[in-house]
Amino acid sequence: MKTLVALMFIIGLAAPVWAQRPRKVNGDGYIGCQDWDQFKKLVHYAATGDKEAFQKGLMLALMTGECIKLKADQPVFIVETALLSGALKIRPQGRRRSTGLISRL
Repeated sequence: MKTLVALMFIIGLAAPVWAQRPRKVNGDGYIGCQDWDQFKKLVHYAATGDKEAFQKGLMLALMTGECIKLKADQPVFIVETALLSGALKIRPQGRRRSTGLISRL
């Protein structure tokens, strides 16, 4: 009986994760980076208005695959929403790694 109760408790905790449905990106111009240090650098460049550093950093990150451009209506799962920068941590559907999401820059 204890095993059944423990199993029901575990299933109850996991149910919200199983029930989560993907959200859709609401437009073009969003960027996600797998490496949080790279993500923070790009956010810093954008926040300080250094367009040249942002563009160079972004182009390099896109070429190396550290960052991706997200497309409108692309399904994503929200992993974390409590980031102070206003960015989200998401996981695009079909990918195993989470990415930071930079909203339109």
